[in-house]
Amino acid sequence: MGIVVRDIIIYPVKSCRGIRVPAAALQETGLAHDRQWMLVDDGGRFVTQRSHPAMAHIAPRLEDGRLYLQAPGMREGIGLPVEGFDVEAAPQLASQVFDRPVQTRVESRRVNQWLSDYLKQPVRLVRFDAGSRRGDWPVDGKPLAGDSVQGGSREGRLAGGGGAATRGSADGSLAARGTAGGTRLADAHPLLIASMASLRELNRRLAARGAEPVEMLRFRPNIVVDGDDMAPHAEDGMRRLVHAGYTLQMMAPCARCATPNLNPATGQFGAEPTRTLREYRLDPVSDSVLFGMHALVAKGAGMATIRVGDVLLPS
Repeated sequence: MGIVVRDIIIYPVKSCRGIRVPAAALQETGLAHDRQWMLVDDGGRFVTQRSHPAMAHIAPRLEDGRLYLQAPGMREGIGLPVEGFDVEAAPQLASQVFDRPVQTRVESRRVNQWLSDYLKQPVRLVRFDAGSRRGDWPVDGKPLAGDSVQGGSREGRLAGGGGAATRGSADGSLAARGTAGGTRLADAHPLLIASMASLRELNRRLAARGAEPVEMLRFRPNIVVDGDDMAPHAEDGMRRLVHAGYTLQMMAPCARCATPNLNPATGQFGAEPTRTLREYRLDPVSDSVLFGMHALVAKGAGMATIRVGDVLLPS
C-alpha cells in the first residue's frame, strides 16, 4: 500500500498559526524552522493556546531569511532575523516545556513588547538555542503530560480499538537510542503525522451527532498522509514510513490536550472534537484521546527533503 504525503505544515512559533509548505528539509530536530520559537512567561514556562486562545490568530511568515508576525488589531506586524541571528548577543534563558528544561535565547525587546501588547500580558519570544541538546524523547514507557502515550498492547489501549506502543528500532538507529538528536520546542518528538482517513472517520462521527466538521489544522500535524486503501488510524500500527531518500520512524500515539477544541475562527473552546473522540479513541491509562502519531527522522536527516506528493511505503 502506497501512502502519499498530502500536506506539510510547519509551526515556526509554538502554538501559533501554521504555514503550509510544498516541501521542507528534514533535520534531526524535525522539519526546518518548525517550532523554532515559543512564547514564555516571566518564569520561563512556555505559553500556549490553552491559556491564551488569541495565539491562534498570530500568523507567522517566513520570507527572505526573516520571520514576520501579524495579528488582528495590531496596526503593523513585526519582523526578526532567522539567519544571521547574533546568538552571543542574545540573553540566554532556561525555559521549560512542561517540566523539561530547554536552553533558549531571548528575542529583542521590540518583538517582546509587540507580542505583550497583543496578548495583553508580559511575554517573551525565545528561540531554541541551537548549541543545546534537548534529547528527551520518551522511550521508557512512561507517558509525558500533554505528549505521547506509551506502553501496553495495541489491542488493549483504546476503548474503540487501535493504538500503538512506543517503539524503538532493532537496528540501533536514533529511534532505538531515544536520546540522540532530540527535538526543538515540540512537546515530545520532532514530528507529528496524521492521516486524512482518521480525520474523515472523525468528521463522519461528528456529522452523525449533528456537530460541525473540523479541519486537520485543529490537530497541528507536520505531515498529513492519505492512501486509497488506508483505514482510519492505520498510522497507529505502522513502524516506519519509507521513502527512497528518507525514513520516518513512528514512535508513539499523540495524547491530545484541549487545543483541538479551540475554534480558530471564534477563539472559543467547545466540547468537540474531544467529546466524540472519547467514544472510540480513549486511552484508559492516561484518560486522554489519541489522534496522530509522534515520529522522528530515522534516516536522511540533514540530507533529504520531504515534498507534497511523495509516496511512502509503510512497514
